[in-house]
Amino acid sequence: GNLSGALDQFQRAQTVAPIDARPRTDYALTWLQLHPDQPTVSVALLEQVIRDSPWYVAAFISRARVAQSGGDVAGAESWLRQGLVKNPNDARLLLPLGELFARTGRVDEARQTLELALKYETRTDVQQEIARELAGLR
Repeated sequence: GNLSGALDQFQRAQTVAPIDARPRTDYALTWLQLHPDQPTVSVALLEQVIRDSPWYVAAFISRARVAQSGGDVAGAESWLRQGLVKNPNDARLLLPLGELFARTGRVDEARQTLELALKYETRTDVQQEIARELAGLR
């Protein structure tokens, strides 16, 4: 609940490990919660993380969510697809892409993407979540 305190902690973590993607991504998301009307700080930081840590899928997912919250569905799809180029067949990226397709009425693409996510996902709880998403498409 103390978002300002969280920002301070993430800044401290960045001082200790300046190239670690995790505290920078968390800082960007926390900043956005505190300042939803000022997304440029978060966007710049997330894009920096994506450039220097393209293996960190959470940054791609977060950047896609920021785009979608701003009404940029095409941008959200683009960020998820870029993440998949760097991290092929990663269920953590396939699931939100499938959900995006479902929300925008692209049912066939949603089904294909979610089935792929289910194929590559190893965590039982997430497999169940994907199965529920698929069932909702039918």
